[in-house]
Amino acid sequence: VDLLADSNQVGESGLALEHVLQVWTSKAPEEAAIWASKLPAGESRSSVIKTVVYQWLQADSAAATSWVASLTDTNLRQESTRVMVESLRVFPLFIRDSMLVHADPGIRSEIERQIEELQAAQEQEIAPED
Repeated sequence: VDLLADSNQVGESGLALEHVLQVWTSKAPEEAAIWASKLPAGESRSSVIKTVVYQWLQADSAAATSWVASLTDTNLRQESTRVMVESLRVFPLFIRDSMLVHADPGIRSEIERQIEELQAAQEQEIAPED
């Protein structure tokens, strides 16, 4: 996995990395997330974090939100929270609530606040001008 991540290439190696991450996350999501969190900040880490957090959130939202809440790196926490927001905002409220029922209250309120801000911004874009 490290060789694929270090290559910074798209195409076949990027697809291979995506596949390896999906399999790894399905079997050991916390290990995959810890590995991803150790990557240097940048486009590669963002892509890896997106894959891992998105998939983990779908499989075990309580564990995924707990991991994000435990992050001490502010940038990594914001990046991971952003992935959760993008993932959760498409669900109806009752599904989103069920996925966040066991979430750390701090991370839950942050996710909900960001979703509300995105929805408000979308509504302003759609609203006709007077």
